[in-house]
Amino acid sequence: MELQEFLSSTDNVKRKSLKFDRQKINLHEASKPFKPHANNPIPGAMDICFLSEINIDDWIKKFNRFNIKIEDGPVKKTGANGPIRSIYLRDPDKNLIEISNQI
Repeated sequence: MELQEFLSSTDNVKRKSLKFDRQKINLHEASKPFKPHANNPIPGAMDICFLSEINIDDWIKKFNRFNIKIEDGPVKKTGANGPIRSIYLRDPDKNLIEISNQI
């Protein structure tokens, strides 16, 4: 993994992530996590992003069909390799899950 700094396309704030291949794990400062974030943003909570070949609009239809709440999106974000289009939802432990398409 490689530590990277990037400017968020959402709020132009410098952020850090751990990048490996085409994936990344966003790092939040414990004292001021950016939004969206884990339900209880404490050290050890997680925010993970999955790049998907399935179109985000198809994911939205699937989640709506099963009454799975989408927390945010679709929104344009900064991915490990450039711009992405993302939706956010919660896993059963209330961790934040991002599903994205490369733009």
